[in-house]
Amino acid sequence: MRFNNKKCPPSSQSQPAVSVSVFAACATGAQKDDADKDTNNNCNVIQSQCQCGQVTINISLSPNNNNDNSKVWNCHCPSCRKYHTSAYVSYLQIPRDQLSIRIVANNDNNDEEDDDKNMKESMMIGRYTSSPCQTLLEKADNNNSNSNKVMERWFCTNCSSKLLSVIVSSNSSSAANANNNDNHNKEECLVNLGTLNQNTIPKSYSNRWKEQLKKIESNLVTQHEGQHPSSCRWAGVLPSNNYDNVSYSERRRIRLSTASIWLGGCDCGACRYKISLTRLTQLQHCYCNLCRKLSGGTFSSWLPIDRSAFEWEDSSSVDALNLVRTTSFGQRHICKICRGVLTIVYDDQPNLIWPCAGSLDDATLPKNKNEMRTLLSRVCHICCLEVPPWLDLVEDGMEKLDDAS
Repeated sequence: MRFNNKKCPPSSQSQPAVSVSVFAACATGAQKDDADKDTNNNCNVIQSQCQCGQVTINISLSPNNNNDNSKVWNCHCPSCRKYHTSAYVSYLQIPRDQLSIRIVANNDNNDEEDDDKNMKESMMIGRYTSSPCQTLLEKADNNNSNSNKVMERWFCTNCSSKLLSVIVSSNSSSAANANNNDNHNKEECLVNLGTLNQNTIPKSYSNRWKEQLKKIESNLVTQHEGQHPSSCRWAGVLPSNNYDNVSYSERRRIRLSTASIWLGGCDCGACRYKISLTRLTQLQHCYCNLCRKLSGGTFSSWLPIDRSAFEWEDSSSVDALNLVRTTSFGQRHICKICRGVLTIVYDDQPNLIWPCAGSLDDATLPKNKNEMRTLLSRVCHICCLEVPPWLDLVEDGMEKLDDAS
């Protein structure tokens, strides 16, 4: 029996009004001026696009899959999880010294001045500075000082889709150095796999990326217990066996003897909320195009909470929020500053609010996954028809629903 199923919209394929082209060097080592030239030289061009379609990132990779030096990996560090409000984030890592950036406006003069193009980029691409990705720092050269590093997160200023991240020095920014080749160094660019247009990825790349990611984990199933000590406590958790013989409708009515208090919020801290959980809730891991693009994550996870059990902590949190209509049947609370997606509010569910589980504070959750299980009535994967081809959605004991109807 299904209940309180989160509903997701069909994928948006709107045409971009502005595109940002990011090109890696091809096998010849030559930098390309535009996507057509990359195509003519047999480079594989994959595309990332925001939900509203106004920003597109074209990524040119080597035509020889074996010679390509890009790599994909999952990050479970608290900084990346909190910013993307996700269980983890899947990245395509490309050296910055192999990237060039330019703005293309569909109906504008191609001969416009560089200053005009830079202004359009600054208008359409927002940059938010957060603490650095701990996983990437651990991978970095230990001889280099990481004390002054920060993470520059790029997002669409119109729809808040998360695009990519770059580690930069705290006293510099990629915006200031975008057109200064002398300042380009070996720092890495992390493109969010969740925002890629899946039909632009060659099958050979999807298969290779899937194999790379499977070496350590398959979605929420890790190969080794304790593999990711920083992983969120709700990831991969199933309901307690105590509820096996209890129907879903009955589970919904199970009340807790003592309220469980959870706190959460966005990465910048401007928007904070409190949940006083008094009955069992559920987790729905959604793979729809909208959830992946807005979060930049591999999927988004949602918890239905009684309105009476949810509150924004203070007026400043409310002031920092935008309630954005993202579908014809629902809205989302999004932070105005860091663009963290915090909740879904459905028009036909006035007594419920759906916080994004990735925005919960680790410190306020149950101490371990066994305790977390006792608070869940149901856990499932939804919108599985939209699972990207590079993700291995293995059998993990959770329901798998093709959509969310």
